[in-house]
Amino acid sequence: MSESVKNYKKEAISIARDFHYSTSILARLNNATTEGEICRLMIEGRHTKRYY
Repeated sequence: MSESVKNYKKEAISIARDFHYSTSILARLNNATTEGEICRLMIEGRHTKRYY
């Protein structure tokens, strides 16, 4: 995994925690290895977040 993907992953995890994404999304982000996978998980987290 390149350094830029590592930085992107670290930032995505931080943002996901700030926005209170589910623990399953956070766990899957921790295991993600590509930029595309991280991006897809962030989109999935945004669409599955409950606002109440």
